[in-house]
Amino acid sequence: MCKHHNHTGRKGSALSDGQAHEHDHQTWSRRDFLANVGLTAAAGTIGLSGLPIRAFARTTMLQELASVETDRVLVILQLSGGNDGLNTVIPYRNDLYFNARPNLAINDSIAISGDYGLHPNMGGMASMFGEGNVGIIHTVGYPEADLSHFRSTDIWMTAGDGNDVPTTGWAGRYLDNEFPEYAEAPTSYPLAVQLGGGAPLMFQGPASQMGMSVQSMELFDRIATSAELYTTDNLPATRLGGEMAFLRSVANDSYLFAEAIQDASSAGSNAAEYATPNPLADQLAAVARLIRGGLGSRIYHVSLGGFDTHAGQAGTHATLLRYISEAVSSFMADLSTDGWADRTAVMSFSEFGRRVGQNGSQGTDHGTAAPLFLFGPSIKGGFQGTEPDLANLVNGNLAFGTDFRSVYASVLTSWFGLAPATTAGILGGAFPTLDLFEAGVGTSTANQTSLPSVVQIDAAYPNPAANQVNITFSVDRATPGRLELFDMLGRRVHAADLGTMAPGSTSVRVPTTGYAPGTYVARLTAGQRTASSTLVIAR
Repeated sequence: MCKHHNHTGRKGSALSDGQAHEHDHQTWSRRDFLANVGLTAAAGTIGLSGLPIRAFARTTMLQELASVETDRVLVILQLSGGNDGLNTVIPYRNDLYFNARPNLAINDSIAISGDYGLHPNMGGMASMFGEGNVGIIHTVGYPEADLSHFRSTDIWMTAGDGNDVPTTGWAGRYLDNEFPEYAEAPTSYPLAVQLGGGAPLMFQGPASQMGMSVQSMELFDRIATSAELYTTDNLPATRLGGEMAFLRSVANDSYLFAEAIQDASSAGSNAAEYATPNPLADQLAAVARLIRGGLGSRIYHVSLGGFDTHAGQAGTHATLLRYISEAVSSFMADLSTDGWADRTAVMSFSEFGRRVGQNGSQGTDHGTAAPLFLFGPSIKGGFQGTEPDLANLVNGNLAFGTDFRSVYASVLTSWFGLAPATTAGILGGAFPTLDLFEAGVGTSTANQTSLPSVVQIDAAYPNPAANQVNITFSVDRATPGRLELFDMLGRRVHAADLGTMAPGSTSVRVPTTGYAPGTYVARLTAGQRTASSTLVIAR
């Protein structure tokens, strides 16, 4: 696979380009290596595991950020390398397809309509499609498509175009709009989580990273089990080893989200079996645990690489499509056991598709438009968009029919409930929206007034407190609860799991003996919703 900066028309996008293509592979490989060891650059700030260095210091918690009225989750599935859409959603009645691919065409697809079928390794996805839980948008792309992995990925990550690639991600701008003070007063949980590799540009906001990036599942497992980024065991008994242990301990102690990840992973569980070995299933199983465990993140980003199939495509591509079908089917079945599937949507993307014709190495070279998938019970199932026209190619490539930013606009407005003007500001312009979701799933609170607070802290008394404080709060429905206290440096000094809280008012007594005098923030988490209040401890 390769990530690089060549533009459409420059050599390097095809295997036959020889040394130019090999140079592009090396350029991408170096960037991918840096990301996988946890070193990334975003907006000029070097980060560790996707977080800018300043995020390792807990900033002053001046105020608790208000939560918008949504508990919806978006899982973004990146197919890295450029997925071959024609061998994924197969036009099995089209002779032009078979003529262009005498050795690669799929002859035994699973028919899901009168004209299209899915790859035979995607039986689970075909079943989901039959249940109305898969939406397929034909020929998604953008004008003047760039055939560089590196640049085209950045375009998709930022919602830019071939001429202007922003330095912030589209999801980062969305989260910055919802949590405008996050850079100075970060939440105790990540707003977005990226697992298993990939660049954190998608979550880069105007002032800071709006999410966390865990570059390997091994690192995630370490955080989930020990709340540590680094192990301090087995270091040499030397001065250098002692300094390394100290630095690792400092990083572990100051990592902003470690305890939140550990708590959610421990509280959550998987209610379905996931295929193994399957790297995508490992990621989605972890996401399901975090969602069910009440982490509170709005967006998750998972990825599967290997789609740059210039040579020997058939076997590699078949395995990757099996991974997707198995993993997504298990993920949605998992979340369906307790209603989370209705509040979770999965959206795929790949930086580009492949050329229509096969090359001389039993593979396909970089192309343009490709299908985009959405999964979940809230998705309006079936086909949308302009069907691929194999009779009218553009330089051997499919013409794109739907701008990918129209998909983003539809997700932001219909799924997350943003006003159209706000969505246009985030995406840098107004794009037509698509009818992607079932009626009634939007969560916009625009133009509503006097919304009742369904999770609230009613009182903290006595306030100021000396040796103990009683915190009274209300919830509107039975939900798992957690109460935490933070000092003004953002350090959590108290945490208590409240079990399943009954609807109505509840009071909890919190001992404060031993806490330093000062102002504290009490934070109540009820499922995916939060409320906060300040209190003072005085002696």
